[in-house]
Amino acid sequence: MKVRVQLFGVLGRKLPPYSSAEGVEIVMPDGSTAGDLLEFLKIPDAWAPAIAMHSRLLRPEDMLTDGADIRIFQSVHGG
Repeated sequence: MKVRVQLFGVLGRKLPPYSSAEGVEIVMPDGSTAGDLLEFLKIPDAWAPAIAMHSRLLRPEDMLTDGADIRIFQSVHGG
């Protein structure tokens, strides 16, 4: 299956060269989950990213759908 991924914050630095305007198309095996996508992109759970597909927040175990638009947001930390 193919998904289009856009990364926000500094996450785009994980995929050089990366265009924040266009995102990147990624081919994943059928049945892949949001957690599988994070693992493929080497984005650790410790970064606590928010993952949205078609404007709906996903849990790591949620299945991706072919042709989906995925947005992954960097969590904000501070004090």
